[in-house]
Amino acid sequence: MKLRLLLLPAIALMFASCVMNLELKPEVAIPVSDIVFFAEGGETVVDVSARNEKDLEIIAWTDSTFTEQCSWIIIQRNLPKVRITALPNEGEERSAVLRALATSEAGSAMACVPIVQAGKTYGPDNPDNPDNPDNPDNPDTPGGEITIELSTYELEFPAEGGAAKVSCTTNAPNWYVDWTEEDMETEAAWIDFDEEGCDENSILILVASNTGAERIAYFFILASWEDLDDNPDADYEWDVIEIRQAAGGQGPDDPGTEIPEDAWAKVTRSADLTSGYYLIVCESESVAFDASLSSGTIDSSSNGRDVTINGNYIQHVTGLEKYAFWYDSADGSLRAQDGYYINWTSSSKNGLSTSDTAASLTVTISGGNADIKTSSNSYLRYNSDSGQKRFRFFKSTSYTAQKAVQLYKMPEVSAAPSFSVSTTVLTAGPKATEAGFRIEASDEVEWTASSSSSDFTLSKTAGAGPADIKISFEANPSTESRSARITVSTANESVETASWTVTITQGPASEGDIDDGTPGYDDHLIARRKFKRV
Repeated sequence: MKLRLLLLPAIALMFASCVMNLELKPEVAIPVSDIVFFAEGGETVVDVSARNEKDLEIIAWTDSTFTEQCSWIIIQRNLPKVRITALPNEGEERSAVLRALATSEAGSAMACVPIVQAGKTYGPDNPDNPDNPDNPDNPDTPGGEITIELSTYELEFPAEGGAAKVSCTTNAPNWYVDWTEEDMETEAAWIDFDEEGCDENSILILVASNTGAERIAYFFILASWEDLDDNPDADYEWDVIEIRQAAGGQGPDDPGTEIPEDAWAKVTRSADLTSGYYLIVCESESVAFDASLSSGTIDSSSNGRDVTINGNYIQHVTGLEKYAFWYDSADGSLRAQDGYYINWTSSSKNGLSTSDTAASLTVTISGGNADIKTSSNSYLRYNSDSGQKRFRFFKSTSYTAQKAVQLYKMPEVSAAPSFSVSTTVLTAGPKATEAGFRIEASDEVEWTASSSSSDFTLSKTAGAGPADIKISFEANPSTESRSARITVSTANESVETASWTVTITQGPASEGDIDDGTPGYDDHLIARRKFKRV
């Protein structure tokens, strides 16, 4: 018992010694994400917290390699506060890294914050400007950065025209204006500016009245350190204002309304109905029957698309052609974009049906409206009721209660040939052996197709016009996925995109599927979507 009592003090002494030697791992934190100074310099104070401030090192380095201390940053520490002072910057923007490093026998901890100081901006005539040609330190470089800020970047005018003042703020002494049509090349003759209405920081833009279609122009503001009249090659910066003006208000029968060559012209006489593409339009609702819909969705609500009607024509825009039906004057049939024909054979119900064979319709023009009649005496009209908005055939006893339709013929201007693929990404399961996509191309566009991998073969490698391409391959024998690039290209220089790549990826087989001898696989995965070029 005495021996046990004698040992207890020794054990307690040893335990106390171990506790004294146990040191916690250091911690350090700087609760800011960055430190920013102006070119003039300045100072800021940040908090730096650490578990043990005794062995805490706080230094500004030139970069994150921590090999060279930053000479333009001065640090004064009075923990937990650290005062950071930046000296004035006479040059370009510069940066540094503030690092707080805590070390002990138990390890180390570090916190870093980026420091950024703006560069000094001079005018071109300032003798201290390092970019001034008169400065011997840098005689050949151009002027400093030019800034432009406008009070607005969009202006809208009614057909009657008008004026609008726009403020311009720039640090450059010389600024200029220019204006163009939407093509950014042709001068917009209907735009001008009032020199008497301008001052040092604003310009008065004038817009003439419009008797035609909606139009767009761009008004440019340019700023330069130098006089561009004396030195057209001098550096400058620019910004732009988009100007839109509403269409004129002339009616469809006004002889002064001139129809542009690339516009869809309204058909006003039955004698003008010849074979070609037509938009079927409800003028009172400004919608066109969407001929790009599939046969399964053509007779659904909201089967119309918004169009802008300018009196007796619709200005052509890219993609408008996909809404057009092909009218065959020989039999009066109307064919949608996917090749089916529209019709309706019931005389007691309203509706619309489709077929793969041409359906004869009677199409006449009366009072500017188009009467499109089926053999069952149903008429194509537009239902404008909320929730029921659609083009369809209405029976002879009720069609007059619906909105009349009109026809607008596609312009004779040749459209650029189309060339695209229905999808650029295909995926297949490990047991699939087929996939496919569709080449959407105008009839005159010849194309070739190739595969980057012999494991994936194509049903067609050359052709012209639209085509369905089937990709054949074996079930994947590996537990790793595999892929191939299918390249479809054309030498036709008129298409927008001459080469397309379709990537097909086949998923990996599971362990149990490899060499199991099971005859046959699951159904083929055929990924195929139909698109029309917009």
